[in-house]
Amino acid sequence: MKVTFTSAPQTNKNEHKRNNYLQNAVGLATPLIFETAVGMPIEVACQDKLVKSANVPEIDKYLNKAFQETNLKQTGLKIKAFKVNDNVKYLQKISSLINVETGARFGRNAGYNPIVNTLILPYKRLQGAIFHEMGHAMNKNFNPALKAIQYLRMPLSNLVLPAITITGICTSIKPKSNENELSKSDKFKNFIHNNAGKLAFAASIPILLEEFIASAKGNKLAAKVMPENLAKAVKKTNIYGGLCYLISATIGALGIAAGVKVKDYLVELKHQNKNTLTE
Repeated sequence: MKVTFTSAPQTNKNEHKRNNYLQNAVGLATPLIFETAVGMPIEVACQDKLVKSANVPEIDKYLNKAFQETNLKQTGLKIKAFKVNDNVKYLQKISSLINVETGARFGRNAGYNPIVNTLILPYKRLQGAIFHEMGHAMNKNFNPALKAIQYLRMPLSNLVLPAITITGICTSIKPKSNENELSKSDKFKNFIHNNAGKLAFAASIPILLEEFIASAKGNKLAAKVMPENLAKAVKKTNIYGGLCYLISATIGALGIAAGVKVKDYLVELKHQNKNTLTE
């Protein structure tokens, strides 16, 4: 009887194993570390500029005229104004970036909630930012397409972006085999892995677009109801606001891309160490 010996199939060193739990954890932590170490200081500095340009008490006397010009009172628009706590430390500045109501309490943020049609403002502060928030209200109440984008904001931020992050970092490239074509699932995972940062930024584009349109409407409204010097203050405030959103989206995308790179590097290092031990 002829006995034949076959060698065990060799694993392609470029094909990453599935049990990279530690490497995945470090990769997932990378965007948070990047945001904390790089993003937050930049975003806080940008918000500092916004606050400085937006605090213009002279604008107060033109706000009623602006509301009448927009017809927003007819939509049942509500205003929620918070008394401002001036004792602001760095951690409060960070929380003001994350939560609008917290930001309003510290006089550092303002917002618009489309679900309850409500402006969220710091009392007698950030007057230059109110026109941008009225722009959001006009988008929601007078433009169905922009209203839809506003309602997409939470799913994009809380579902799509985390899904891209987890899929991009926790999957690994599956190389094409000479024997078999990659499945559609493998091709999809490879695409997400290779483009996670770009896809994260793309998911932010509708949000950025609606923000910039709100600023454009706010600038136009300010120019219509106020003297030129005050309208310029509003425009300057909206430039800083747009820059804050753009920085946040960019830092987020770069952090996710870095997470993928870090995870891939750690996996490759792990395999190199295994190959060294078996030689």
